[in-house]
Amino acid sequence: MNTTIIWNPKVMVSAIISLILAGWLTAAVQASESEGNEAEAVNKTAISSVQALNHGGSVIEVTFTRQVESFDRFDVQVVHDVSRERKGVKRVDMNEDGTGAVLHMYRSAELEHLQDYTMKIQIGKETLTNHVHRTQFMDGGKIENMDAGDVKERQVTLTSGEESKTLTVPDGLDLIHAFNKDMHVKINGRNEMVSYEMVSEEELDRDDSFVGQFDMPYHLLVEKKQGTTVTGVSQELDLASFLIVKNNERITLDDVKQGDMLLFNEDEGVAEVYNQTLNGPLERIFEESIDMNGSNYEYAGSFVEADGDTTSFDSDVAENLKGSVTMYLNPDDSILAVTTK
Repeated sequence: MNTTIIWNPKVMVSAIISLILAGWLTAAVQASESEGNEAEAVNKTAISSVQALNHGGSVIEVTFTRQVESFDRFDVQVVHDVSRERKGVKRVDMNEDGTGAVLHMYRSAELEHLQDYTMKIQIGKETLTNHVHRTQFMDGGKIENMDAGDVKERQVTLTSGEESKTLTVPDGLDLIHAFNKDMHVKINGRNEMVSYEMVSEEELDRDDSFVGQFDMPYHLLVEKKQGTTVTGVSQELDLASFLIVKNNERITLDDVKQGDMLLFNEDEGVAEVYNQTLNGPLERIFEESIDMNGSNYEYAGSFVEADGDTTSFDSDVAENLKGSVTMYLNPDDSILAVTTK
């Protein structure tokens, strides 16, 4: 039996339009449902933060992501995660706008430092859950001893009076700058410093700073740099494994420039850019010393000639110097090097 298909353009166009409209409506419904789910997630009521308002942990502030109905102490359950001991709530004070509340715990039910708790609050038919960790505060803590390895590993010992703790420190804290300065810190149960506040930004004398812990028996006046190696007068130094400091802050190899004076201790792996210089003519020349910029300096260090050769800096060299010179000084104000460059 033969079947004849009759082509009707109007019918075909109508069918195509119907298919397009059906697909568009399906996509619109799916998009609407997706947006609704996202809006529901954004508007979901939750506990956004829990923090103790006093040192003992008997007054606890709870903040919500949105306004909630009033609740009382019987709607709150706080349980220690390890012992499963339940902590009793004596009173609940709601905020006027309903976005938070203050829980007053019984004296025997204080939330202790460095302990983990689970808090559940029943609000209407909804149960809000939050995992609470009480951080420990250390006021006036100092890093009094620290080597290059401690800085690289971000592990330091903080001391406050007779209390001391070894902590892991966040990357945002410049340990060189923080050394020997008072800090207020928060510590979690994993002995991690979760926040810090510098009590004072007063600059320390070099002797009290990080580099002041170390003897710097060697020095190098940087002439050029290639890769991790710096070259000076008749010597070179690979700084790849060194901790580099300038002006009591940690710097990188990229910050070391031609003309910088490097003081370093190879055993400790510490180098310091120390550019204490005087510029100008030698004012008076004596057998044992010179006058420059109104001060007297005994002969020491070396004179760097124009071709890079060096010789001991003494009265014979000083007598032949004409015009302006640059004199590099040690932290004790003795002469390290003199150059006419």
